[in-house]
Amino acid sequence: MFPLEILTTLASTIISAYTKYKAKQLDMKQIETEMAIKRDEQLHKLRTIKSHGFQWTRRTIALAAVFSIIVIPKIAVLFGLTDATVTFGWTEAQGWWIFATEGWTWKTVEGFVITPLDTHLMSAIVGLYFGSSLVDHGRR
Repeated sequence: MFPLEILTTLASTIISAYTKYKAKQLDMKQIETEMAIKRDEQLHKLRTIKSHGFQWTRRTIALAAVFSIIVIPKIAVLFGLTDATVTFGWTEAQGWWIFATEGWTWKTVEGFVITPLDTHLMSAIVGLYFGSSLVDHGRR
């Protein structure tokens, strides 16, 4: 004969394990939610920095990149400070569809040149600098 105490013990063990499991799940969900709230608070603090030093650092980096990559080489060419030969390269897919390989294409040009590097870099700088400024102004 099968004792009913064993059946009761098994049932209570299963129910206890299930409730403990659900309690742990809820605790983990609560911890996850608290961490998400703290992360959002920290991101908000970072986004709302009103330090003039921070703003000037961003401006200085953007202006230094523009002057060193765009302005100075162009001025050097215009005033004859260099031999005015510019070599630049870009990647290009060579081949067909999934069999394509990526290769470099190089071009040498003389005179006043605006390279793809210039345009891509300026697009990135303008997008990062002015994009974040637009978002900051939109939250006021």
